[in-house]
Order: sequence, then C-alpha cells, then structure tokens
Amino acid sequence: GHGESGAHRPSTPRSQPSPPGLGRRPRHAHAREAAFPEASPEPSMAGDRAISIFKEDLDGSIEVAKAAAQRLGIVAVVLGRTGTVNDLVPYIAEKVKDPATPDEVLYRLAEQLDLVKLIGGLDPVLVAPLETLCVTEETLVRDAATKTINSIVEQASPAAVLEHLPPMINRLCGEGVWFTGRVSVCRILAAVYAKCEHASGGGEAVSELRKTLMKLCADESPMVRRAAAVAIGEVAAKAKDKAGVAPELRSALRGFASASTPATGQTEADSVRVLAVASLPAVAKASAGSSDGVAAINDLANELAHDKSWKIRSALATHLPAVASNVGSRAAAEYTPIFAKLQGDPEPEVGFVAAKSAGAMAAALPAADVGSTIAPHMTKLVVDMGYRSPQDRAMLAAVLVELLAHCDPRSEPAMRIVTEASQIISSTDESPFVRIQLIESSPKLVTAIGHQSSAARDVLAKLIRIMDTTSASAPSAAAEAQGADGMVANQKWCWRLRFVVSEVVSGPEFLDLGVDFYRDHLAPIVRMALVDPCMLVRVSAITGMGKWAAKYARATSTYGQWADENLVSTVVNLRNSADSKKSYLLQLTTAYALEVSAAHLSADGLSQLVGVVKDKDATSDIPNMRIAAARCLGRLHQHLDFQGNSAAQQMVTSTLQKLSADPDIDVKSMAQAALSNQRLPLTFPQWGPEGAPWVVKA
Repeated sequence: GHGESGAHRPSTPRSQPSPPGLGRRPRHAHAREAAFPEASPEPSMAGDRAISIFKEDLDGSIEVAKAAAQRLGIVAVVLGRTGTVNDLVPYIAEKVKDPATPDEVLYRLAEQLDLVKLIGGLDPVLVAPLETLCVTEETLVRDAATKTINSIVEQASPAAVLEHLPPMINRLCGEGVWFTGRVSVCRILAAVYAKCEHASGGGEAVSELRKTLMKLCADESPMVRRAAAVAIGEVAAKAKDKAGVAPELRSALRGFASASTPATGQTEADSVRVLAVASLPAVAKASAGSSDGVAAINDLANELAHDKSWKIRSALATHLPAVASNVGSRAAAEYTPIFAKLQGDPEPEVGFVAAKSAGAMAAALPAADVGSTIAPHMTKLVVDMGYRSPQDRAMLAAVLVELLAHCDPRSEPAMRIVTEASQIISSTDESPFVRIQLIESSPKLVTAIGHQSSAARDVLAKLIRIMDTTSASAPSAAAEAQGADGMVANQKWCWRLRFVVSEVVSGPEFLDLGVDFYRDHLAPIVRMALVDPCMLVRVSAITGMGKWAAKYARATSTYGQWADENLVSTVVNLRNSADSKKSYLLQLTTAYALEVSAAHLSADGLSQLVGVVKDKDATSDIPNMRIAAARCLGRLHQHLDFQGNSAAQQMVTSTLQKLSADPDIDVKSMAQAALSNQRLPLTFPQWGPEGAPWVVKA
C-alpha cells in the first residue's frame, strides 16, 4: 500500500468492532418501499443468482474480483431495496474487514457504495462498510471512501445525517483507532457539519463537531494535522453560521502559524503550516462580517509574512490576493504593505511567487496602491534581462499587462508599463519568449490605454514593422531557415513573431473595436501576412479575415459591403500579384479565402471569388491547385445556401463536373466526392470539424 508512515499500526486495522446498527431494519421502511418497490418472485430468483455470482467473483482472482466490485451498483439494482439492505451490503461489510481482500478491490467497492438512491435514504447498514474503509491503511481506498461519504451526505436528509454520521465520527476518533480514521474524519467533517447545521436539534452535534476539529488540529500525528489544516478551510467555506465558527477557526490557524505543535510544543512541520495558510482565504471570508475578525486576519497575515520559513511566505504570496479580496474593499488596502514585503522578499522564490500573484492582488487593491506599489516593481522585473529565465519573464510580462486594467491608464506607472512593453516588442536583443508574450497581450494593452491614444498607435506601428519582410535589412529565406541559431540572430524576423501578430489581429479585443479600427491599423498587417513566406502565417491571416467577415459583413446596412470592399478586393489584388510572380503557394490563397468566408460574402463578392477559382485554380497546370479548387467548391456545393445566386451556384456545379473527369486521380476523386455529397477532408483543423467555420453541423 501507499499509506502514510510515521505512526504505530495495529495488527489488523480492518478488524474494528462492527459499528452499532449493522443489519438493523431501517427506520421509516414504508417510505423506502415507495421509492424502491418489492421485486416479484422472478426478479427475486434473478437476484439470488446475481448475488451468488457476485460473491463467487469477489473470491476469485484479482482481475475477476476488481471487475465484480465495479458491478456492485448493477447487482444492487437486480436485488432491489430489500435484497441490497439485507444481503448485499452486510456481505460487503464483512468482505471489507477481511485482511485478505486486496486494496484494488477495496478501492472499487468504496467507489460503488453510494447506494442512497437505491435503498431510499441513508441507512445505518450502509455506514458500516464505509466506516471500516475509512481506517484502511491504503490512502487511495480512504480517499474513495470519504468521497463516497461526502456524496451520500449531500443526497441524504439533514435528519438522517444527524442521526448516523456524528456517531460514526466519534467512533473513528475514539481511543485505540488508528490515525487513518482521524484523517478520514477531517475529510468528511465539513460536509457533515454543514448538513447538521440545517437539521432540527443539531446544535449540540454542531458544537461537538467543532470540538472534534479543534482536537484534530492538535493531534499528535502530523498526517492528521495536515488533514485538519485543510478541513479548517472547508468548514469555513461550507458553514452556515460563519460568524459563529470563525473565531475558533482563526484560533486554530493561529496555532499553526505559531510554528510549534500544540500537543508537544515542538516545531511544526512546514507541510502542515503550508496547508493551513491555504485555508486562510476561506477563514477570511467567514470573518468578513466582523471588524475584530478582519483585524485578526490582517495580524495573522502580517505575522506569516515575517515567518522564518520561506515556504510559509511563499504560500502566503499565493493566497494573499484571495484573502484581500474576501475581507472586503475597505480592508483590502491594509494588505498593500504585506504584499510589498513579499515582493521584496530576500528569498528569490518568494518574490517570484508574489510577482505571479500580482494581477490577482491588483484586482483587490485600490488603483492608487497598484500604481505606486505593484506596477513599478513588476516593470523592473520584466525589463531586467538577467532576471530568472526568459520563460519566467514572459509569464510576468503577461501579468504586467493585466495591471493596466487595475490602475489609472494615464498615470506615470501605467505609461511606464506601456513604454517598456512597446520597446520590448521591437527589441531585437530581447528574448523571443518575452516578445511573443507581449505581442499576445497587445490587444489588452491597446484597449486598456485607449486605441486612439498615441501610445496605442505606437504599439500597433511596431506590430506592422514586425510583419514587414520586404525591408532591405530583412534576412534572406536561407538565413531564416538556419533554425534556432538563425532565429536568435534575427529575432525580429522570426516567423513565430509574425505568426503571433497575425493571430492577435482577429482576437476578441480587436474585433470589438470595429471596422474603422481594422481599416486604419490592422488591414496593413493582414495584407503583409497574406503574402508571408511562412504558410502558418498566411493561413492565420485568412482565418482572421473570416472572423472579421463573420462579425461585420452583414451586421447592418453600414457594413453591408464590408467583406467585398476588404476581403474580396484584397484577395483579388494579391492573386494578381501572385500570378505575376508565378508563386504557386500564394495562388492558393484565393481558394482558402473563399472557403473560409463564403457564407459572409454578398452575391457579387461570392461570384467574383468563385469566378477566380473557376478560371484560374481549376484550370491550373499544378494538380495541387486543382485539388484545392475541388475541395473548396465542393464545400460550397455541399453546405452553402446560395440564396438565389444561381450564377455562382452554376459555376460551382459546372466546375466540379469538369474536375470529376480530370486526368489526375486525386483531383478526380475529390470532385466526385463533392458531387456525391461524401465527407470531404479538412483543409485546416483550425477551421473546425466540418471543414469551414461557417458550416453548421447537421
């Protein structure tokens, strides 16, 4: 097994005394009779046969027994309510006590014991095997058992939970029970606590459950204390009376923060304390309604920020944004100096974790604090080329751009972020990882500072310069083909940068800025991307044009001819240029553009592009060109509603019929498949499973 070590193990942990109630007839039996009616004599015979086979298989080889355990729910359905309660579950209860039963079988039985719906409610006979499984040595078995118990608690009535679960918890925490029982209690305590709060007369049980949690937090076993530290946050999150339970939970957290074990006075393990810090946000939310509680959380966070263990400070840096968010906006500002302390922590790992959390922290703090405390420090880290690895700095660059949404975009710190980001985007000395990340974040940057601002125009101009491969200073295709060394030497011209630029053009932030923004700033990028030497860049540009056409082609009368004036005219002009250069790869752009945007074109625009494909691509000397034409026109033939455009429809059909007699076998097969409505191969996977973004699955 994989059970925890470090605690004394009794000889047979599964051989605990049977819990009270095993085999008793359930209360309110008449209610379950209605939910699960008695079986007829024939199903009873089938049930006897089913349980007989089930028992035989469970005693068989390990593989057979595992398969049988997986069928527990099916056997229960065949047996019916009475057979399940009287025969099946008691047998399982005895089986799980048998030390010879393999852990793999126990695990599957624990998963399948959620039979509440089948037996009509939470029955004590169902508690017995789960209680035994909760003290098993194997961790995975206990996890499955506690997961099943939590599921049962969610389905059962508060009264049934109050009657059966608190006594089970007391037994698992009793003298002589192995520590595994107390670990399992920690994992089910929150669900049971919340349910008992809703039960009539559950006040005493709720009080006892709180005391149990406090005892578990001071348990002598570190495995139990780890589980209890997690349970603190779960109870805080699920409790109905948060104000009533919060003081005790804060006291328990402070006990973990003291760095000494309450039971022995020895130094507490960092693994336990880190989990306690993870529960701090939930306890902070439970304490938000009390000024004293908020002050206590603030003091505790400040104490943890000065802890001697860097692991504790790192955990606090991860969870402090959630703490600040949960205490309320008025109290959140008090966490600014704590976060500043973590940002400048002498342990590099703590400072890096705090930097990664800066975006979430900024969302909880006032804008003035973000601009004065977080933004300057983050800017310094991102521009420092010697800080950690390029991949780490790229991650922080994305966080840096997020800060613009949480501070005044006209402030000096915000303008510093924009200036540095713009310089990095155009810097050939900077790592391509950082540049790519900032290019991906450029739409957020432009929208945050206002797309009409001079700073935004500067960023967009630098994106255009990245796409320009016609400059005299641009390297040759051979230089770019050098691989990694060539990429480093000519980072500005790296195809990866151009690909990311072409991708962001059709991002949601830029799409929402409208067609005027496209015309003024993005159209030059698209035109250069369509003639890029890299195939991925060209396909990305074509895909992006399809997205713009889908959004604006027929949105209103103002934009009625947008696709014709932009997409169609651009593609036709580029096709004429490609023909003059006799560039086969650039000539394919026409068919691709038609295929991706056909549903968004006007009748004239559709006819114009179909005519180009018919007259040039379908008659090309290159078979691949004719295959592309057949696939494109076939997609239109099978899926496009021509809306009375008989001229375009006739051109599509006649061209496919001509290609169906093509001497090239591949061209011929493609055209024949299109005419016979067979499924056509995908042109590019990013266009969707149906072949084009506009195709609706039947």
